[in-house]
Amino acid sequence: MNKISNIIIEPGLESKTPTDTRYTVRALILDQNKLFMSYSKKFDDYMTPGGGVELDEDFITALKRELLEEMGVIPKSIQPIGYIEEIRSTNQGHILYQKSHYYEVSIDYITDNKPEAYELRFGMTPVWVDIDEIINRNDYQIRTRTKLDGLEIHPYSTLIRENTVLKYIKEVKKL
Repeated sequence: MNKISNIIIEPGLESKTPTDTRYTVRALILDQNKLFMSYSKKFDDYMTPGGGVELDEDFITALKRELLEEMGVIPKSIQPIGYIEEIRSTNQGHILYQKSHYYEVSIDYITDNKPEAYELRFGMTPVWVDIDEIINRNDYQIRTRTKLDGLEIHPYSTLIRENTVLKYIKEVKKL
Protein backbone atom coordinates (compact mmCIF):
# COMPACT_ATOMS: atom_id res chain seq x y z
CA MET A 1 0.00 0.00 0.00
CA ASN A 2 1.19 3.50 -0.90
CA LYS A 3 2.43 5.89 1.82
CA ILE A 4 0.33 9.07 1.47
CA SER A 5 2.59 11.51 3.35
CA ASN A 6 5.32 11.81 5.95
CA ILE A 7 4.39 10.81 9.46
CA ILE A 8 2.34 13.36 11.42
CA ILE A 9 3.91 13.93 14.83
CA GLU A 10 2.21 15.95 17.53
CA PRO A 11 4.47 18.83 18.62
CA GLY A 12 6.57 17.86 21.63
CA LEU A 13 6.58 14.13 20.83
CA GLU A 14 9.33 14.15 18.18
CA SER A 15 11.83 12.30 20.39
CA LYS A 16 9.35 10.18 22.37
CA THR A 17 8.83 6.44 21.93
CA PRO A 18 5.22 5.33 21.43
CA THR A 19 3.74 3.21 24.21
CA ASP A 20 0.69 2.02 22.23
CA THR A 21 0.02 0.96 18.64
CA ARG A 22 -3.28 1.13 16.79
CA TYR A 23 -4.25 0.17 13.24
CA THR A 24 -7.30 1.75 11.64
CA VAL A 25 -9.19 1.46 8.38
CA ARG A 26 -10.95 4.39 6.74
CA ALA A 27 -13.17 4.79 3.69
CA LEU A 28 -13.23 7.47 1.03
CA ILE A 29 -16.64 7.25 -0.63
CA LEU A 30 -16.61 9.60 -3.62
CA ASP A 31 -19.31 10.90 -5.94
CA GLN A 32 -17.64 13.40 -8.24
CA ASN A 33 -16.32 16.12 -5.87
CA LYS A 34 -18.48 15.02 -2.90
CA LEU A 35 -17.59 12.59 -0.16
CA PHE A 36 -19.80 10.58 2.19
CA MET A 37 -18.40 11.67 5.55
CA SER A 38 -19.19 11.47 9.23
CA TYR A 39 -20.05 14.95 10.51
CA SER A 40 -19.83 15.70 14.25
CA LYS A 41 -22.43 18.22 15.42
CA LYS A 42 -20.61 18.48 18.77
CA PHE A 43 -17.21 19.36 17.26
CA ASP A 44 -18.33 20.82 13.89
CA ASP A 45 -15.84 18.75 11.90
CA TYR A 46 -15.73 15.94 9.34
CA MET A 47 -14.09 12.54 9.57
CA THR A 48 -13.77 9.74 7.06
CA PRO A 49 -15.81 6.75 8.22
CA GLY A 50 -13.80 3.95 9.77
CA GLY A 51 -12.10 2.95 12.96
CA GLY A 52 -9.91 0.48 14.77
CA VAL A 53 -9.09 -3.01 13.57
CA GLU A 54 -10.00 -5.56 16.22
CA LEU A 55 -7.64 -8.47 17.04
CA ASP A 56 -9.71 -11.10 15.21
CA GLU A 57 -10.24 -9.01 12.04
CA ASP A 58 -8.44 -8.44 8.78
CA PHE A 59 -8.54 -4.88 7.40
CA ILE A 60 -11.39 -5.43 4.91
CA THR A 61 -13.60 -7.14 7.52
CA ALA A 62 -12.95 -4.25 9.93
CA LEU A 63 -13.77 -1.68 7.26
CA LYS A 64 -17.06 -3.40 6.36
CA ARG A 65 -18.03 -3.52 10.04
CA GLU A 66 -17.17 0.14 10.61
CA LEU A 67 -19.03 1.26 7.48
CA LEU A 68 -22.18 -0.55 8.56
CA GLU A 69 -21.97 0.76 12.15
CA GLU A 70 -21.19 4.40 11.34
CA MET A 71 -22.79 5.01 7.98
CA GLY A 72 -25.15 2.11 7.20
CA VAL A 73 -23.07 1.43 4.07
CA ILE A 74 -22.87 -1.96 2.40
CA PRO A 75 -19.89 -1.67 0.05
CA LYS A 76 -19.90 -2.79 -3.58
CA SER A 77 -16.15 -2.48 -4.06
CA ILE A 78 -13.13 -1.67 -1.89
CA GLN A 79 -9.82 -0.56 -3.40
CA PRO A 80 -6.68 0.36 -1.43
CA ILE A 81 -5.48 3.97 -1.66
CA GLY A 82 -2.67 4.22 0.87
CA TYR A 83 -1.78 4.75 4.50
CA ILE A 84 -0.80 7.55 6.81
CA GLU A 85 1.07 7.34 10.12
CA GLU A 86 0.85 9.55 13.15
CA ILE A 87 2.25 9.83 16.64
CA ARG A 88 0.07 11.60 19.18
CA SER A 89 -0.79 11.68 22.85
CA THR A 90 -3.91 10.04 24.25
CA ASN A 91 -6.34 11.16 26.94
CA GLN A 92 -4.72 8.54 29.22
CA GLY A 93 -1.28 10.13 28.90
CA HIS A 94 0.10 7.48 26.53
CA ILE A 95 1.94 8.07 23.29
CA LEU A 96 0.15 6.42 20.39
CA TYR A 97 1.56 5.26 17.05
CA GLN A 98 -1.40 4.96 14.68
CA LYS A 99 -1.34 3.70 11.11
CA SER A 100 -4.53 4.46 9.19
CA HIS A 101 -5.22 2.52 5.99
CA TYR A 102 -7.44 4.31 3.46
CA TYR A 103 -9.63 2.62 0.86
CA GLU A 104 -11.80 3.95 -1.94
CA VAL A 105 -15.24 2.44 -1.49
CA SER A 106 -18.25 2.35 -3.77
CA ILE A 107 -21.69 1.82 -2.26
CA ASP A 108 -23.90 -1.15 -3.05
CA TYR A 109 -26.68 0.20 -0.83
CA ILE A 110 -27.33 2.12 2.38
CA THR A 111 -29.28 0.76 5.33
CA ASP A 112 -29.74 1.87 8.93
CA ASN A 113 -26.50 2.63 10.74
CA LYS A 114 -25.72 1.34 14.23
CA PRO A 115 -23.65 4.05 15.93
CA GLU A 116 -21.72 3.41 19.13
CA ALA A 117 -22.46 5.42 22.29
CA TYR A 118 -19.60 7.90 21.74
CA GLU A 119 -20.77 8.51 18.15
CA LEU A 120 -24.22 9.37 19.50
CA ARG A 121 -22.65 11.72 22.10
CA PHE A 122 -20.64 13.43 19.36
CA GLY A 123 -23.76 13.82 17.17
CA MET A 124 -22.10 11.88 14.35
CA THR A 125 -24.22 12.02 11.19
CA PRO A 126 -23.54 10.59 7.71
CA VAL A 127 -23.55 13.39 5.12
CA TRP A 128 -22.58 13.99 1.50
CA VAL A 129 -20.39 17.09 1.38
CA ASP A 130 -18.13 18.90 -1.07
CA ILE A 131 -14.44 18.09 -0.56
CA ASP A 132 -13.46 21.78 -0.38
CA GLU A 133 -16.09 22.42 2.31
CA ILE A 134 -14.64 19.53 4.36
CA ILE A 135 -11.07 20.78 4.04
CA ASN A 136 -12.06 24.38 4.86
CA ARG A 137 -14.15 23.39 7.91
CA ASN A 138 -11.43 21.08 9.27
CA ASP A 139 -8.72 23.69 8.62
CA TYR A 140 -10.80 26.21 10.58
CA GLN A 141 -11.09 23.76 13.48
CA ILE A 142 -7.34 23.03 13.41
CA ARG A 143 -6.61 26.78 13.65
CA THR A 144 -9.12 27.60 16.38
CA ARG A 145 -9.26 24.67 18.80
CA THR A 146 -7.35 24.63 22.00
CA LYS A 147 -6.36 21.36 23.57
CA LEU A 148 -8.60 20.87 26.58
CA ASP A 149 -8.75 17.99 29.05
CA GLY A 150 -11.91 15.98 28.56
CA LEU A 151 -12.44 17.09 24.97
CA GLU A 152 -12.84 13.37 24.14
CA ILE A 153 -11.02 13.65 20.82
CA HIS A 154 -7.56 14.73 19.87
CA PRO A 155 -8.15 18.18 18.45
CA TYR A 156 -5.23 18.46 16.08
CA SER A 157 -3.64 15.39 14.56
CA THR A 158 -6.89 13.63 13.64
CA LEU A 159 -8.04 16.59 11.54
CA ILE A 160 -4.54 17.16 10.17
CA ARG A 161 -4.52 13.48 9.13
CA GLU A 162 -7.96 13.78 7.52
CA ASN A 163 -7.09 16.92 5.58
CA THR A 164 -3.74 15.51 4.48
CA VAL A 165 -5.54 12.54 2.94
CA LEU A 166 -8.30 14.69 1.42
CA LYS A 167 -5.78 17.05 -0.21
CA TYR A 168 -3.92 14.01 -1.55
CA ILE A 169 -7.16 12.58 -3.03
CA LYS A 170 -8.11 15.94 -4.48
CA GLU A 171 -4.77 16.10 -6.28
CA VAL A 172 -4.72 12.46 -7.44
CA LYS A 173 -8.36 12.48 -8.62
CA LYS A 174 -8.14 16.03 -10.00
CA LEU A 175 -11.17 17.15 -7.97
